[in-house]
Amino acid sequence: MSRMIRAYPGRLIGVQVFTSSGTYTPTPGTRSVVVDILGAGGAGGGAAATGAGQISCGGGGNAGGRSIGRLTSGFAGVTVTIGAKGTGSSGAGATGGNSSFGSALTANGGGGGAIGAGATSTPTISLASSTIGTASGGNISNSSGSVGEYGESIAAGLTVGGRGAQSAYGSPGTIGVNGTAPGASSGNGAGGSGAANSASLTAKNGADGTDGICIVREYA
Repeated sequence: MSRMIRAYPGRLIGVQVFTSSGTYTPTPGTRSVVVDILGAGGAGGGAAATGAGQISCGGGGNAGGRSIGRLTSGFAGVTVTIGAKGTGSSGAGATGGNSSFGSALTANGGGGGAIGAGATSTPTISLASSTIGTASGGNISNSSGSVGEYGESIAAGLTVGGRGAQSAYGSPGTIGVNGTAPGASSGNGAGGSGAANSASLTAKNGADGTDGICIVREYA
């Protein structure tokens, strides 16, 4: 197996991490930067309220896209935008927000998980959103976020939500099972897991995704 190793001219003199929007101010002596930016993750799909003999489930949210690029000029005073996490509800999960480093790099948020047919007595699945967290502008790499797993409702005693998608800097929480709420996602850019209801339960929210992030490595 071969692998590519990148060497950047100059000495690493600083690393700035943005977990909320702001303005990038270079450390004195910075001649170039490598920007690593990630969009926010989408929320997991919720589970509708169920009656006797009914079931419902939500799919997992998608991870945000990721863009990595090296800039040798025009990076001082750049506006950094950090995408906000997709928020879970008892319906379809919300899409994560887009992150950007000025106009140079963009990492879009991942879509939320779907809620299948709602409350039903028929076996059903709930897919992740078709909204993929794409990325652009990076001269090192641009990669789309991974896709959440689908939820599945088979019968009154067998319903599971879809697991959210993992990102480079974040992980989804546990899935919802038979009315147990899904666990919280952690880190950055990850999708939320879906909820799932067995019979005769109130609506459940899918888990939130996680916010985006931007890491700026500074070279003299």
